[in-house]
Amino acid sequence: MGATVYPKKTLSAKRAVSLENKQMESRVHLPRYTILTIKEVRMPSPGSLAILTLKDKNGISYEMKVDLKYDVITRNNNYIEDLFGFEDIHKKYPGITEKRWQIISRGDLEVGMSTDECRLSIGDPIEIVLKKDNRFENWFYNGKTLEFESGTLQRFK
Repeated sequence: MGATVYPKKTLSAKRAVSLENKQMESRVHLPRYTILTIKEVRMPSPGSLAILTLKDKNGISYEMKVDLKYDVITRNNNYIEDLFGFEDIHKKYPGITEKRWQIISRGDLEVGMSTDECRLSIGDPIEIVLKKDNRFENWFYNGKTLEFESGTLQRFK
C-alpha cells in the first residue's frame, strides 16, 4: 500500500489504543487535510466495502470503513473518492505553515492568509469583485465577505 491521502472533510474513525496492556478502541475525528498513509486495505466480505488501516505522521493508526465503488442509486456517503484526496496536499502548498494548516483544517480564517489558504479553508466564493488595477479583491460568500489586497486577506466579516 503506502499511498498518501488526506480527508477532504472531518471524518470519524476508529483508533486502537493500548492502555495498561489492554487493547482498547476509541472513536476520533480526523481533521481535514491530515496527511495519512494507507497501510492496509481489508475486504471483510464480497462486495465493495473495505476497511482501511491508516497511519498519521506520528505513527498513530486508524481504521475506517469505505466503499470502493460509487452507487448512483443509493448515493453512498462513504465512497472513498468523496472522503479522501490522493496526494500529500501539504507538498502541493509548501508555503503554508503547520499553524496555518490547523486553522485551515477547522475552516477558520485569519488576517494575512493568502487567497489559496482562504479557498482551502472555506471553499470557492460565490462572486469575486476586482477593484483598482486588480490589486484589491472582495470575495463574497453566503453571509461572509473577504477583502484582499495584493492576494493577502486584510479583513473578513
